[in-house]
Amino acid sequence: MRNMYNIQGIIEADLIKPLINLLQQADHRIKQEAAFAIGSAICKADDDQLRYFGNQGCVRPFSNLLASDNREVLHYSLRVVEKILKVGHADKKSGKTGDENVYLEMLRNAGGICKLLHLTDHARDEDIQERAKKVIQTYYWMEQEMVFSKDDEGGTNASYGSNSSWRS
Repeated sequence: MRNMYNIQGIIEADLIKPLINLLQQADHRIKQEAAFAIGSAICKADDDQLRYFGNQGCVRPFSNLLASDNREVLHYSLRVVEKILKVGHADKKSGKTGDENVYLEMLRNAGGICKLLHLTDHARDEDIQERAKKVIQTYYWMEQEMVFSKDDEGGTNASYGSNSSWRS
């Protein structure tokens, strides 16, 4: 409970927008620190606080971080994206946002779906592969008929229904 009050204090002090600006425009080291600061708050936030973070523009910079070469940044970014998509999915199911997950749309518009697809075949970290697949299957392709499979060469195939496929 204490964490939620700390997060609410950060929100009320209006510190999120400046951190998002750093995340988008600063040098690599500062971006990483801003990502960990925002991500730490997001990972401990309640649903209303998650909505606030999503609506303040956190989706795009964390989508951009899904292209990082740093495994720690990737793990963290996947957790953050998953948390925000989860509250968006709950809002969609309850009818608060009509028939769409608004945060999924933000991720899609930021190129995050392609980055997630790329991570499903991440050569250096099986945990990253599995988490990326879970996020895609749970929040994106749940609405479509999507199936992941391995091909003979060890690559990942993602099939959209029966008409098309994507191979990593």
